[in-house]
Amino acid sequence: MSGDARPVVVFGGTFAPPHRRHVEVLRGVDALLKARQSIVVPAWRNPQRGEAGAPPADRLAMATLAFAPIADAVVVPWETERGAPCYSIDT
Repeated sequence: MSGDARPVVVFGGTFAPPHRRHVEVLRGVDALLKARQSIVVPAWRNPQRGEAGAPPADRLAMATLAFAPIADAVVVPWETERGAPCYSIDT
């Protein structure tokens, strides 16, 4: 177990498309909590809204570019690779 007690932030959404406000929100939460890492999880599809417009792989790529300026942020394909709608609790 690491001795680092700082939290890990998990930020999910469809990010269709990811935009400046998404990045600002994550930066703000990261700074407020002094997070050790931020994990960005683009959804395959929002279970309440249906299709997101752009395909999941494209939104994953866009999110990777959008969140790249945040040093501790990592964009993961956990939900986009599932190929089915999922809820945060499942992730």
